[in-house]
Amino acid sequence: MVTMVLNLLIKIRNRLLNYYNKTRFKYFGDNALILKPCLISNPKYIEIGEGVFIREYARIEAVDDYRGKKFTPVLKIKKGTHIEQFFHVGACESVEIGENVLIAGRVYISDHNHEFRSIDKPIVEQGIELGGKVVIEDNAWLGEGCVVLPGVTIGKGSVIGSNAVVTKNVPPYSVAVGIPARVIRQYSPQTKSWELLR
Repeated sequence: MVTMVLNLLIKIRNRLLNYYNKTRFKYFGDNALILKPCLISNPKYIEIGEGVFIREYARIEAVDDYRGKKFTPVLKIKKGTHIEQFFHVGACESVEIGENVLIAGRVYISDHNHEFRSIDKPIVEQGIELGGKVVIEDNAWLGEGCVVLPGVTIGKGSVIGSNAVVTKNVPPYSVAVGIPARVIRQYSPQTKSWELLR
């Protein structure tokens, strides 16, 4: 009986959260859930698809103003994507995460960097430099602690190894590891297997 009541209360809470999020996000799909605590900046620019699940301590930032410089960010996390704890994503330009993407804990994705060209000014005062759109295509898997830098596309069905730093595009159905990340394996339609690259 107690379990039934608790389950009912959790369902009611989740529905109320879902309704509240629909009023503040650009789009917030049915059955999507972002667990608290979390930090969400400018949800009016953020789209969360149906069934997206984001665990605690996420930092989801759409940056539209930094030290007086204006941006028009696009940040999309499409349906069915599952994200673990301490996820951090920042968009000034465009970050798009596809459908059914699996993202492990402590993953960082950004389309921008802090300026550092002037040695006469603290970095925090130098503004933000756009680095190009980031796209994570459908069904990809980003391993624990990996970093995806600006201007990168990770292809459909690809796997990024733990703690990898992705600095350039990863083709569909590839495995990339290391710092900087390099492709070590790809799926071959001819042999229907994942083949090591030499």
